[in-house]
Amino acid sequence: MPESDAERNARLGVRARTWAYASSRKRSAPSRDAVEFRVVSYNTLACGYASELRRSLYRVATHRLEWSSRAKTLAAELKILAADVLCVQEYEEETWRAMRRTLDGLSYSRGAFAERASAEKRDGCAIFYRSDVFECESSENVSFMNHGLGDNAACVVTLRHRTRKDTRVVIANGHLIFNPKRGDVKVGQARVLLAAVAKMRERSIGRGFETHCIICGDFNISPTGPLYDFFRVGHLDLAAVRRRELSGTLVDFDKDEEEHSRESERDDIDVASETEEVAMRAFRNGWDAQGIALALGDRHTPFPCRTNVPLTITDRATNVKEVGEIREMMRWTSGGCVVHHALAGELRSSYVTVDGREPAFTTCHAKFTGTNDFIWHTDKLEPIRVLRCPNIDEVIRHGRLPSVRYASDHICLAADFRI
Repeated sequence: MPESDAERNARLGVRARTWAYASSRKRSAPSRDAVEFRVVSYNTLACGYASELRRSLYRVATHRLEWSSRAKTLAAELKILAADVLCVQEYEEETWRAMRRTLDGLSYSRGAFAERASAEKRDGCAIFYRSDVFECESSENVSFMNHGLGDNAACVVTLRHRTRKDTRVVIANGHLIFNPKRGDVKVGQARVLLAAVAKMRERSIGRGFETHCIICGDFNISPTGPLYDFFRVGHLDLAAVRRRELSGTLVDFDKDEEEHSRESERDDIDVASETEEVAMRAFRNGWDAQGIALALGDRHTPFPCRTNVPLTITDRATNVKEVGEIREMMRWTSGGCVVHHALAGELRSSYVTVDGREPAFTTCHAKFTGTNDFIWHTDKLEPIRVLRCPNIDEVIRHGRLPSVRYASDHICLAADFRI
């Protein structure tokens, strides 16, 4: 059967990308029973957003945004990559039904699908796995709405490789809030997602299995931003960073906020306590009590930063409203404003591990070109190959994304692991 236009475009798109291989000094000698598997993470652009944002973000020919044509190119690309685990963001059940039939040759089963809580938006995150390679033992949908953290979705599964019965892999797929000004919500969503992953891993370890974790998704953060370091390092001092700059991407700094920050930086009044100093720093950086609460979690959740520092306040604040907000904030900071995640110190980026850097970009549309998508892994899991991004000049030559070769406003990430 002759190659279709969609198949040809997808093939050229994949061919325009190269695989990076881990250097020999980074690789351990494989054991006799070692197996390799491929993970692909892909924000495939939900039809609702393609239509809603057609003029403001994409500004490409109408046919490039039509699902009927995008689905053919997307299916052809996924068949070429032949992932053993496929994590899809902005997945829509209705629009994917026909495409899933075209992928039947890869024997995909769906391990989980977490839909947004909003009635207006029907997309979510889905995890597929090849049933001839893996078996799904458990799954969990993460509801950020239950934590007061918006309607974004995430899901987690535990997979058993059919030839490595002593090993389990916990796979997570998340899509964090886009709004660059809501760093408080992003921190909270990341914390909740990683806590779910850690909990599922503990259950597997408790059953006596060696267990690794992989966290995929569109996290809407930049590799140069504080939230990226939160994933990598495992803790973040909220009071030390501006709330609106946590993402490190699409920063829209408020001039009034800047003037307020300068005014509040006066140090002509003595500090009453460590607690007040932390709260003042947080307030100057655009935090309020609600934002602190969302980032740290509810009051029933213990955090290492909590202490018994007295909640006192001096006349350092400049007005009554500021005093009230700082007093409320101090109920949450209690001598520290550091948030920790459950996999602190264990997460590595698969692209940095193999290639020494993140992709130059993972999304490219009329308002933004940069890296928002990542594949994280726990440190004892070994990535051996990653698929580099195409040349940015090649993408722009075809009019940004979506293009004839790439069916979404994101490119997919692909990483091969060995267990």
